[in-house]
Amino acid sequence: VNPPGPVTSLQIDNATSLAVSLSWDGPDTSTKPVTSYTLEYKKTDEPTYIPFELDSALSESATVTGLSASSDYTFRVRATSANGDGDWSSIETSTVR
Repeated sequence: VNPPGPVTSLQIDNATSLAVSLSWDGPDTSTKPVTSYTLEYKKTDEPTYIPFELDSALSESATVTGLSASSDYTFRVRATSANGDGDWSSIETSTVR
């Protein structure tokens, strides 16, 4: 039994001095429905991703706050279903100004 496919269309909708707004589309749900999404981010030059708590487990958008100005950040998202975790989305990078 397969986990969900990767999240698609991850995009940066807006970037401000301390926050980045993102949105994405859920994967093909031909296996089992998505039960939650996981969003992670990191400074581009750092090795470790930081989980970001979504307002709703099924939300397909988020605004990551508390970022440092003049820094580059990388973001990724994955879906989870009763069959397990899907693959990570493509990576999006944004500069917080």
